Amino acid sequence: MTEFETHLIEIVPRTQCEVMIPVSSFRFKNQSDNHYQAGQYFVVNIEVEGNKYTHHFSFSTSPTETAEKGYIEFTTKLRNTDYKKALLKLKKGDSAILNAPFGRFIVEDVQKIGILTGGIGITAPRSICKYCTDTKLSTDIVLINSTHCENDLFFQEDFDKMQSLNPNLKVVYTLTHPTEAWKGYKGRINAELVKKEIPDYLERIFYLSGPVSMVTAMEELVLGLNVPKTQIKKEIFPRY
Repeated sequence: MTEFETHLIEIVPRTQCEVMIPVSSFRFKNQSDNHYQAGQYFVVNIEVEGNKYTHHFSFSTSPTETAEKGYIEFTTKLRNTDYKKALLKLKKGDSAILNAPFGRFIVEDVQKIGILTGGIGITAPRSICKYCTDTKLSTDIVLINSTHCENDLFFQEDFDKMQSLNPNLKVVYTLTHPTEAWKGYKGRINAELVKKEIPDYLERIFYLSGPVSMVTAMEELVLGLNVPKTQIKKEIFPRY
């Protein structure tokens, strides 16, 4: 684990919808000896107006992007919490203390993966999929992402590009509150959707990522499909 002081390079808005909680990515300059694996997380310590705040976030960047561009990134919903209020006061060049990396939500010699995620839980899978695409791994990935509406599909352009470059990646979306124009799946992830889009589900390691309630429900779902518990990895976002 590495602890280092760095500074904010850029804040990238990811959603523009007025009725949804905004989502933004925060990019910090990486330190050369901070090496992480796709799917891991880090701790961000900031000080704003004399008050100190600490929170952990999954990397939404891939190690390949960090090596090329020199920054690490987390992406978060800007809810009305003390930490998120403090984040919104940060400006380019402001300092932060980072501790990294942590977590075992990583790909380790896995040939077939099924990812079930939703909302902000897409950040760690985005890191994993980007890494597998950039390094041309043969890992076969099917990702099912459940979110609220079309305006909540941040990173969709990234995933579209990844799929065009990676024949081993398939991304499926299902929306709980879509507009009438939406032509894809509707509702939450369920067993029927998993069986249809991941027919070889018994052969896969499942990566479950999102809020506590969602990860709990998805674990029950895959266990109900007779997927062994040893084939399940979880990354929980406890404050959502």
